[in-house]
Amino acid sequence: MANCRGAVRYRLRAMSAATDNVGLFFGEDIFVAFGAIIFMHNFMLESGGIQTEPLHIALWGIPTALCAFAIHATRLYRLDKHLERELAKVQGRSEMNFQQSYLYWLAGLILLIVALMSFRDKANPRRITTGLFWGIYGLLFLLGTWTYDLVGDKRTVHIAVGVAVVVLALIAGFGGVRLGSYHQRTAEERESSAKRLG
Repeated sequence: MANCRGAVRYRLRAMSAATDNVGLFFGEDIFVAFGAIIFMHNFMLESGGIQTEPLHIALWGIPTALCAFAIHATRLYRLDKHLERELAKVQGRSEMNFQQSYLYWLAGLILLIVALMSFRDKANPRRITTGLFWGIYGLLFLLGTWTYDLVGDKRTVHIAVGVAVVVLALIAGFGGVRLGSYHQRTAEERESSAKRLG
């Protein structure tokens, strides 16, 4: 029990330090970027009389903030699940995470099927990036404690998940996900179905 509490304390300290470090990096990055925007705006206005809209330029800082949020939301969510498992072990309760893992695997499998269908949808001009998005998203649902044993290093798994989330944000942010073509019933088929169902 003492070892469990010590492990939980160590994990919380490590996560807090990592959150502070990465948050500081993204914060400084955004601060420097916005400072550069103000500098460029004033320089172009004073030197060449060129009028710019700082707000439009500043909007490019939003993807950085979204990436930081997505990374830390994923990391904190996984930490919360880990702490729930540790608490269940300490209190002697049976874990429900084993049953929940089936739902995650089912969701991951469905998303991988969607990815495969997206890759095969030749009517979609963004079928490669769309399939890649859903494929990565599905793989994230399949991750679990077994990946720690497979890789042998939890930190590597966490970094890989963070990179995957950033890739998802970039694909979606640059319009890489498009609705594919799918079969729609004709008006006659819909009317016939409505009559059949009453």
